[in-house]
Amino acid sequence: MTTSTRVTLNPHLRVIHTGENEILVKESPRSLSSKVISDETRSGLLGKLLRHLVSSAASLEELKQRGVLTDKEMEDAIELTDYLQREGVIIDAEADPVLIYLDTLLKGNSNKLAASTIGILGAGSLGSRIAIEVASLRPNQIIIQDDNKLKEPSIDKRYFPLSPTVIAAEKPCVNAVKEHLEQADYQAVVPINASVWDKAKVQTLFEQADFVIVALDHFSSKTLHTANQAALVSQKPWLSLWNDGAEGHIGPIYVPGQTGCYADMEAQQEAAARSIRNEYLIYKEALDDEQFQQWHITLPPYAQIAAGFAIMAFVHFMATGRSFLVEHCLRMDFANPGWDFQKALKLPRCPACDADRPFRHLFL
Repeated sequence: MTTSTRVTLNPHLRVIHTGENEILVKESPRSLSSKVISDETRSGLLGKLLRHLVSSAASLEELKQRGVLTDKEMEDAIELTDYLQREGVIIDAEADPVLIYLDTLLKGNSNKLAASTIGILGAGSLGSRIAIEVASLRPNQIIIQDDNKLKEPSIDKRYFPLSPTVIAAEKPCVNAVKEHLEQADYQAVVPINASVWDKAKVQTLFEQADFVIVALDHFSSKTLHTANQAALVSQKPWLSLWNDGAEGHIGPIYVPGQTGCYADMEAQQEAAARSIRNEYLIYKEALDDEQFQQWHITLPPYAQIAAGFAIMAFVHFMATGRSFLVEHCLRMDFANPGWDFQKALKLPRCPACDADRPFRHLFL
């Protein structure tokens, strides 16, 4: 870092001065990422430098011109700012504050996300929320696919997190999402007006994306199996997410060749519904019928909660390759608040992904 580089405090951290020669750095009161930084020379330079960065960004040259630093202190100040930057306490004033979080707190690689194309299958109330949150992270590109259209503007303005100016009857949802994000200065959205059941289009979506989020406003086994097959062919990681009434399923994140696939997960879900198995299967098959067109909506707060958990898991995975939803599903009941955190097991003989596994024992 040069003396002309303008720096500022990391907005994701709290810098508490315990003296002119010591600071406590924490993310939150009980955060594990806590450190104490001390100036062993007791020169007072640490406190003096950071106190002048609280209100605004500045370079060492600017601080020198203001009389904060002397010529004699400049060499030590350069060394100190280099150290504080490595520790994530101060950052380049021009850096993206969102991506800084990935680098300094998650210890990940923000460049991977910035260079990635993210696919989103579904552009309804939940999918549009996912698109907005993903766009705030500024990936290289977002491809969003759905053929649904906005129905009733007076209701859609309340259920979709979109600017009222982009909502109009019979407008394709993907176009409304694209226009909303363009108003928010994100121009890299590619809308695909095609059904989430269109196998060829879904396969293309997975081929073009580095990671795909399948976000549905209702449970659709057919859509999830379509996405699962495309993921197995393209070998792309993906996350399943759906709300249906007051029930939400967030995850798992599937990594082809490493974790189980959706077929494994569905078998476990059906086994867990033993007491209502017949009703569960009738319901699932009805929703996969193309003639079943009943309008069904989920309260906006439910969609917001589900989208938040999904984006948290997505961010961790893209930055570090790890996430709490890899091989796990968070099943939530919003009406009677509670959730189950389920392990997504890999079945011994999965009809969908068994042939793609790298090793199979002769007797298994």
